[in-house]
Amino acid sequence: MGFGKRVDVEGMKARMQALRKEANDLYVDSLDFRAQASDARLKGDTEKAQSLLDAHRTAREEAARKVAEAQAIYEKTLQDIRDAA
Repeated sequence: MGFGKRVDVEGMKARMQALRKEANDLYVDSLDFRAQASDARLKGDTEKAQSLLDAHRTAREEAARKVAEAQAIYEKTLQDIRDAA
């Protein structure tokens, strides 16, 4: 890698993959919360439905944060590679 600093590409790749898996799991959970909220609404339990919709939104927001963190790691890795070259 030339004379620059060493870049731990494999470590950063593993971290990005872990973040993307976490984001995917949260997204799937959010879909489940939304389905449960629909069921609760149909049964007339609006309080439970609202709580589940809040959980749905929270899971989606957390998934978005994980994706953004993975993207930031990717961009930092690219910059580190450029700097090391």
